[in-house]
Order: sequence, then C-alpha cells, then structure tokens
Amino acid sequence: MTSNCWIINHCLGHRTCQRTTPALPNGRLGTEDSLREQLETVLPQLLECKLQIQDSSARQQPLEVDSCREALASARSCQQMAWKFLTSNGIDLSHVVPTKFAEEMLPHPAAFGPPSGPSLAESISAEVFPPVMRLLSYNLFLRAPAPQFTHNNEDDRKDERLCRFVEHLARYDLICLQEVFGAFSQRREWLIHVAQRFGLKDSHRSSTNVRPRFIVDGGLLILSRLPIVYKSQLTFDPGMHLDRFSAKGALYAKVQCGPTGPFLHVCTTHLQSTYSEDSAPFAQATRHKQLQSLVHFLKEQTNDHISDNGAFVRRWPLLLCGTLNFNGRRGLMDGGHSAEYRAVLQLLKEQLGEVRDLLFDVAGCHPVTYADTRLTGSQEVPVERVLTNASVYKSNTLKRQCLDYMFFFPYQPHGESTHEPVVPATCQIQKFAVDRSQDVGAPVTQLSDHYGVEGSLAIIESPAYLTAERPEQRSRITDSQGYKLASVSGEETATAQPDGQVQLDSGGDGVAEEAARQEAAAEVEAAADEVEAVADAEPTP
Repeated sequence: MTSNCWIINHCLGHRTCQRTTPALPNGRLGTEDSLREQLETVLPQLLECKLQIQDSSARQQPLEVDSCREALASARSCQQMAWKFLTSNGIDLSHVVPTKFAEEMLPHPAAFGPPSGPSLAESISAEVFPPVMRLLSYNLFLRAPAPQFTHNNEDDRKDERLCRFVEHLARYDLICLQEVFGAFSQRREWLIHVAQRFGLKDSHRSSTNVRPRFIVDGGLLILSRLPIVYKSQLTFDPGMHLDRFSAKGALYAKVQCGPTGPFLHVCTTHLQSTYSEDSAPFAQATRHKQLQSLVHFLKEQTNDHISDNGAFVRRWPLLLCGTLNFNGRRGLMDGGHSAEYRAVLQLLKEQLGEVRDLLFDVAGCHPVTYADTRLTGSQEVPVERVLTNASVYKSNTLKRQCLDYMFFFPYQPHGESTHEPVVPATCQIQKFAVDRSQDVGAPVTQLSDHYGVEGSLAIIESPAYLTAERPEQRSRITDSQGYKLASVSGEETATAQPDGQVQLDSGGDGVAEEAARQEAAAEVEAAADEVEAVADAEPTP
C-alpha cells in the first residue's frame, strides 16, 4: 500500500519520473485524486490496526476483530484499484523497487492483464522481465489417488486446498512445487491452466510416462512468468518404502530474466523421505545416492559456457529448491546445523561451487517447515492436525523438522566482469495458514502439511545484456557420467535417466499417455497388498 501511494504521487507529477510517463487521458483527474485520498486514508487505518494487534498481544487482551477486518478489506480494495489504475494507463513500474510490504501483499501487475494505451510496447519489457523476481518453493501435498488405508487421515482435502492455493499465484514470478502428481488425476493440468490466466504462461512438469518401473510420476511442477528457454528432467533409481512407487527425481529449467539476458538455472527436487526412526539410516543413504546423481545432472545441465581452456563451465547463477527431506535442525529446539545438513552442504560446495542457504542466511537458523508444534501453557501441541500423520508428533526425531530449502549458487564470471546479474534479496517461511475468521467453514488450518519457502531475487540490468543478441543453446551429447541429452525446442523436454536413455516429452499427457495411465490404474489395486505392509502408521514428509 505504501508503494501504491508513492507510485501514484510519483507518476502524477509530485516527483520527477526516471522515465517518460505518458500523459493520462482527459477526465481522469477526479479519479486520480479520489484514489489518492482513499489510499492516504486507508494506510493510517491499517497501521493503527497493526499497532492494536501488537498491543493486544503484548497485554494478552482480546482483539477488536471487526475494526481490523474492515480496515483490511478496505486496504485490499484500494490495493487492487491502485494496480488496475497504474497498469491500465501503461505507467512504467520497472524502476520501482517494491517494499517488503508490497513484495508480500501485492499481486504482480501482469495478473490484471496487459496495459492499454500508447505505452503498451514500452511496458512489455517491464511486464515480462520484472526487476524483482518473486519465488516460491512449496510441497503442496497433492498425492495421486490411492486406497483409503494409505492416507494419513480420513481425507486429504485436495480440492479445497488447491482452490485456495491458486488465490496466491499472482504474487509470484517463479513457482516450484512438489507433490503435485499428474497420475490418475487432472488436478495438475487444471492448476497449470489457472496459472496461465495469472500470467504464469510457461511450465515444466514431471512426465507421467514412468511405467513399468514406477506407478506414479515424480510430482514436480515449475510455473514461470518468465520464458523457459530449455528444460529437462532426471529420474532417480527407485527409493524405499512408499517412495519406490513414485518416479522421484528433479526438474531443470533455464529461465530468461531479460530480453537478451541474464539467465537463471532453476532446479526443483524431492528426495527420499524418512518414514520412521528405525529406517532413518537407510533413508539417509538413499538420499546421498540421489544427491550424487543430482549434482552430476546439474553440472551437465548448467555448464553452458566455454572457458578459456575449452571446457564447459557454469556461468549463470543456479537456484536449487524443494523438499530435500533431510532435517537441517540439530534438535527439537535447536535450529543449528545437523550432521546430515553439513554433509550435504559440503557435497554441494565440492561439486557445484559456492552455495548460499537463503533461508538460513536470513533467519539465522533452520526454521521448522514440517510437523510444527507450539506451546500452550506447559503443553506442546501440533500446529496442524488434519494433513500430518498423528504418529509424527509422538517422535522427537520426526517432528519439528526443516525439510524444505532454497539454495543459491552465485554467478561465475570466469575472467569476465564481476558484475552479478542476479542477487538474492529476501527469503522467509510462508505458512499458507487459513484464516478461519474470514474463510468460515474451512476444513483445514493450512494448505499443506509443509510450509513453503518464498524469496526474491533482484535482476540487475547491464548494458551488455541490452545490446547483446539472444544466445543459442549449445548441443548436448552423452557425457562422462552417462547422461545422454539432446537440444530441444518448443515444448519438448529432454529426460535424463541413470541408464543414459533419452525421452522427449511433448509437455502434455497425450492419448498414448492417457491409455498408459488407465492401464496403470489396474495395477494400483494389485499393488495395494504390497503397499499395505509398509503404509501402516508411516508418516509422509
């Protein structure tokens, strides 16, 4: 809201614009003044409510909910009016750096559609390539349909949670999701369709053509407002327990952040889960093998620059995020580094170079992302009860874990300019809690059994990018690790597997894949007996 008021004053002549702002149509002056007055009235009310909430919390007094609810509703209404006003008049916002409030609360301007007026061509670059890229990594817990006995509780409430989640899509430019399975369900396709309406027009998803090795796909999905110029995926060897039925792996995408650069390598993954305290050592060993496959895969995908000695090296920064399923916390109440976290970080540094844990760097500890609890007097109670397996909260090893991460590997100039084109800005936990005072009758208190990790990256323009030609993708051949890859274009995707086989996925399920899905459905019932042996009382982090 602060940004809206400042931008309107800025663009109406109270300050000098850094770029030429088109003259607004006649007859709009009354609308401008009215909108400015509303913003200047609503902002103090909103700040006053914040002070009341803080004061009531400190004094442990009941909160006057009605006044706060009215102020919040007015603020949201003005917020949408301001963005519609600015974008409909083609006002250039590319030079405006969002405040923390704007970054958390305001939808992306492209969510309201393209601006109209003579400045359309001038504003296309600002819409497609925002100066601040807002990110989200989230385990959405949309598992494939399965027999009732495999559920954590009576009902996962998939449809109700998914419908509430799409309301947040407009806030992000790049979304990496885990546990969004495409097998036996159309929910993932529906989510991709809705995301396109919010401007997240490019996507990359796990292939559902995984038989006969697996029953369901890897459940990974990348949604991007920015163009994806290359995409590929990796499938791990079968894991253990229930994970062995899922084609777990990683999705890779090279994202274009400017008209001719810079670029950002993006990878999301979902590693082996720990289902019990007894199986923890075996799960850790499986994750280690998966990480070794992952770093070899990423080196091949991201080494797209030729060094002085003729070798392929990574130049552009890399973002690795997802549910890595190792607990970074040292203990229940200790957010320091665990032994497995230190081993993983060492492996990443040795194989991929300098790495920054964005969430830890900002928070100063590893915050809880799964099976969170809170203290009520002298009693510890679960924060979420509907989706999370109740047995998890009985184990000091499985509850209060940090399983979700956002790792950033910086730009590597290799003797060129040290100018960093992509710079980490913010990172924090996003709980996606459901406010039952406004969402009356909601069947859940949060949208998943995990918390999300959201962050932002500042895209720094360079004159070299503005004058350069768009680079071509290099050809990819079989490398020393046996990953056989090929250059692809359009919606095709190169799939790398440990045996070196290549699979091109057109991006959609297709008729053949639909037939395979129906055939695989018959195997679910046959596999039920085998699943039942390991499903009892097993949590699914």
